[in-house]
Amino acid sequence: MDLVVAGSVAGLIAGVVMGVTANLLNAAGLTEYSSIQIAGGVFTGEYLTDPMSPGMLVVAWSSHLVIAMAVGTMLAWFISYTGRDYGLLKGTLLGAFFWLFNNGIMAPLLDFELLPPMTDADLIFSLGRHLAFGALSAALLLHVLRPAEKRQGT
Repeated sequence: MDLVVAGSVAGLIAGVVMGVTANLLNAAGLTEYSSIQIAGGVFTGEYLTDPMSPGMLVVAWSSHLVIAMAVGTMLAWFISYTGRDYGLLKGTLLGAFFWLFNNGIMAPLLDFELLPPMTDADLIFSLGRHLAFGALSAALLLHVLRPAEKRQGT
């Protein structure tokens, strides 16, 4: 399977799982913030609150899933070029990298502030979702989608 297709599919599936989990944790009152509302807020400059209009709900989910597909594609390329050994660890580390990147670089760069600030529980659940996203994407790439390996000499 082509790397872009495999990575996109892996990212899409893992992104849906991550998004649904985030919304369930949010609805259960275990967290204050949802990845979907944060992803949609990139377009408005502020965290989106429930209830969202149908249009903003589509924008929020679309942006979340497009980002997930892009990260899944990056992971497919990375595994292809570095080999399948420790693939789950590579996926988990990529999830950790993007959690750090989102919270440490993108949020300050975009002057994106969450009010109130994220609680420790929100940060831990967010990190857990990102780690699980990376691990699930890698598992799908390694065991289900199996993209073609990098050809030597090209």
